[in-house]
Amino acid sequence: MISRRVVLFGAVVAGVSYVLAMEHVSREGTAAHSSAVDAPNTAELPPRAALDHAPDKREIHKLAADLERMRSELSALRDDQHEERAASERPEPVPKTDEQLQAEQDEQMAAVERAFEQQPRDVRWAQGTAQRLRETLEAEPIMLAALHGIECRSTACRLELRDDGSTAFAEQFPLVMHDMGAVLPEVRFSHAELSDGARLHVMYMQRGAEP
Repeated sequence: MISRRVVLFGAVVAGVSYVLAMEHVSREGTAAHSSAVDAPNTAELPPRAALDHAPDKREIHKLAADLERMRSELSALRDDQHEERAASERPEPVPKTDEQLQAEQDEQMAAVERAFEQQPRDVRWAQGTAQRLRETLEAEPIMLAALHGIECRSTACRLELRDDGSTAFAEQFPLVMHDMGAVLPEVRFSHAELSDGARLHVMYMQRGAEP
């Protein structure tokens, strides 16, 4: 598509360039004719109709401006054509394997865990926030029974829940997480397989930015 536009634009630019060139030749011819008129024993003046159709300077300047604009647009189209060709020749990115994706996730969670461990503890905030999270879990006995621990620092908490794979846990888990999101809205998850076949959900929950 771009190649066709470049060809059409090139033809238009060439046409305008031809018109300007003919106008230049016409001006030179008119100047030569004027010199001949001023000289003695000159030929007779050109007919009035020819003078009426001679282009004025404003038309010539407009044509020159249009030509410059067209050249600029033609150059831009050619650049787009080159970029399109380069993009078509660029090899497709190789999709990441499940192992690579898991490794990236593990690395991200390790960074989150290090940041949490390095965070100082604000005793007042930590105790109050941990209590609010526990009260949310108490609304659903099965979730309270699944609790392995809550630890809070100054802006974040780590919450561990044992998932026994039951239907009751699967139904209550997203509801409880939604309620705890009102306390600490930013959450990052990691999971670990336990020896008894259950899964341990480890959540790092962070309070949002201050308004």
